[in-house]
Amino acid sequence: MKRSSQISLVWVMVGLLLALGSNAQTNKKTTKKTSKSTVLPCPLVKQGVTGKVVFKSGNMMPTIDQKPTGKTESVAREVFIFKVTKMNDLISKTDDNFYEKPKTKLVASVWTKKSGCFAVHLPEGEYSVFVKEKGKYYANSFDGDGKVFPVKVTEGLASDIVFEINYAAVY
Repeated sequence: MKRSSQISLVWVMVGLLLALGSNAQTNKKTTKKTSKSTVLPCPLVKQGVTGKVVFKSGNMMPTIDQKPTGKTESVAREVFIFKVTKMNDLISKTDDNFYEKPKTKLVASVWTKKSGCFAVHLPEGEYSVFVKEKGKYYANSFDGDGKVFPVKVTEGLASDIVFEINYAAVY
């Protein structure tokens, strides 16, 4: 490794250590508060799915001279993890990404915190994620093979996702 590369790497590591140190101090201060507005980190699992559910509403279209006027809020919702689900596994698709219960096997369900955070320990495999919204199963992400909100869990790793409920948003 060239000397200049080694020096650059050292400075990057020093920067990361400083950033981690300041975050640790911030977290110590935050956890001492008893306010209801204290934001705690999302729970973690060693293997499975972790994530956050957010609700987007209003005008989310960015423009050159103005930020979007819509809102993005963390929300508490029930999250459902099914075996990987394809479009043809859905029972009666309705408008705007709302579905009846999928034909695939339900593997797990969990309620998010008010912060939108959740964590589910899962065995290695491929899954589809839905949230319960308006009494239906909601999912708005699909891959090129027709899989609905696919998430792959690899042994010893957690897949981190952000689930955006965006039917009330305009782009």
